Amino acid sequence: MELKTRLPFENAILEASLAIFFEPEDFSDQPWILIKSNILFQGEIKRFSCAYYGYRVEYKRSTNSIVKFWKDLSGQYPMMTELARSVLVLPHTTAPVERIFAQMKDFVPPKRNRLHRKTLEANLLIHQLQEDFGGCDFEITDLL
Repeated sequence: MELKTRLPFENAILEASLAIFFEPEDFSDQPWILIKSNILFQGEIKRFSCAYYGYRVEYKRSTNSIVKFWKDLSGQYPMMTELARSVLVLPHTTAPVERIFAQMKDFVPPKRNRLHRKTLEANLLIHQLQEDFGGCDFEITDLL
């Protein structure tokens, strides 16, 4: 929900946000100009537009992750970097969420539907940790 307050979700903007990944060959500042934002952001967009091709080539040649690349650009483009961080956290697939719902069926069969939310959450976390760390044994203590 927080992302919806941080990012406009019109199609033109989402398509333009592919520039965060340096995917399109050319950068168009037109969708960004439509955003009624402050003058500093618009200035950053214009400067980024002029330098986009060079950054794209540099990123494609580098071995840095996209996150590191934007971190390096944060001094020159602080608002664009914040936008990039917002876009980069968007999930690219629903598979992890679907996996969790499938695991919930193991813990909440029809006759066991009165589990407290915290108990269910703890069971799912333990189950996930066991999968991630190869079946570690957990010690149950009285500490909260």
